[in-house]
Amino acid sequence: MKKEYVLIAILFVTFQVKAQQWLEFTQQNHFNLFLNAAYTGYDSNIKATIVHRSQYTFLTKRAIASQFGEFSMPIFNKNYGIGVKIVNDFIGYQRYTLAELTGAYHLDVKKSRLSFGIGVGIVNLIINGSELRASGGDYENEAVIHNDEFLPNINIGGVSPTFSFGMLYKMQGFELGAAIQNINSPNINLLKSNSVTNVNIDRTINIHSSYVIRWTNVNIKPMVNYNTDFVKHQLQLGINTEINNIYFGLAFRGYSGHNNDAVMGEIGMKIKEKIRIGYSYDYNVSFLNKSNFGSHEISISYTVPKAFKIKNKGNVLFNPRFL
Repeated sequence: MKKEYVLIAILFVTFQVKAQQWLEFTQQNHFNLFLNAAYTGYDSNIKATIVHRSQYTFLTKRAIASQFGEFSMPIFNKNYGIGVKIVNDFIGYQRYTLAELTGAYHLDVKKSRLSFGIGVGIVNLIINGSELRASGGDYENEAVIHNDEFLPNINIGGVSPTFSFGMLYKMQGFELGAAIQNINSPNINLLKSNSVTNVNIDRTINIHSSYVIRWTNVNIKPMVNYNTDFVKHQLQLGINTEINNIYFGLAFRGYSGHNNDAVMGEIGMKIKEKIRIGYSYDYNVSFLNKSNFGSHEISISYTVPKAFKIKNKGNVLFNPRFL
């Protein structure tokens, strides 16, 4: 029970500084729409992905769990894409949900591609106040009285619009992208009668890059992801190897001291180049490593190329008068 109090305390400290934790996915380089709206309809593929992540398992009965879903496809021609992504994130008795429509334009220049993407959506934040417990509260006879001005006695929530923008450059096996999430720093008023419950979700900048080294039947892909809101910073370094549609990888999240979070291992397979199934495990290296059994993540993706019909205008007859 003591661990639950610690988790609740951390949650409401987050409330008062008006911030929202960053979502973390170990396999994020496989479902790129999570990183950058510019991947919408990328490479002329129709793509759908679902992901579930359980973080810090057995820390409490309700620690952190996240789900992600995406769907994108090219429209009109290979230069335009449209998509949707959904994020669902639980931290204790807090639930954060994002639903966003995305669009992208892809410009091919010789052997390279430059892409621009935008996202428009809504964020929803809910606190299950009836499940919270405070040391000075009264909970006899199923009553919920926290005796605390900051803790809600009932379920409260609010919504706000959000916007994102991303750019992506690709040349052969090299990719470099940058994206801004929550450009407008959404403000969510959870309880209209109490200004303390206003939550601002910080805008986040993500910079990511990868390079594919190709041999006969082996692809080696080093990757880097960097997140910042200019106050906090997080770095994730990894390398992924694919051999005959079986892939595995190692990664590390953190860069120094208390920022170091986890060592991560990943394994997966592709089935007929259309279905990808992946599993990853994070071994926690922070001060929480004695209180949990790591983080587990599983993802499934379905990808098919989309062919565009070329209209046949028939035989063209030229009038010699206008030659």
